[in-house]
Amino acid sequence: MRSDNGIAHSYWQRILQGIIEQVVRSTKGRQGGRSPLALYGNLPYTGGMGKEISTTARLEARLPADVHALLKRAAEMQGRTLTDFVVTAAREAAYRAVEEAGIIRLSVEDQRRIAKAILNPPEPVPALRRAFKRRHKLFGPA
Repeated sequence: MRSDNGIAHSYWQRILQGIIEQVVRSTKGRQGGRSPLALYGNLPYTGGMGKEISTTARLEARLPADVHALLKRAAEMQGRTLTDFVVTAAREAAYRAVEEAGIIRLSVEDQRRIAKAILNPPEPVPALRRAFKRRHKLFGPA
């Protein structure tokens, strides 16, 4: 979970909405076609602390018929709507892409250089020595 309250709030709001949608889907057709959990208005505790948060956005995509058929078949096999299936898969792919962008990959040679610098650090240059002296004067011994 992220520390930014807006992002965390939005994340939990999506989770809660997904759970409610699953319950509504699973109870559809009962009670004269109306779900016992029919939703009216806003859910409690999902407001944006005085600012409105858009809960949905529209995305349109053109795709080959065979890809559409494959997505539709996969969604049906999981008992989900095509929209739910595609949104979930896209969200997971987006999280993976963002996470992988934050990972630093080094070649074997770069890894050796870093290990060598850690194990055998070079002598401090004069500017670094002056910085240590200044720090010592300001804050005392380390």
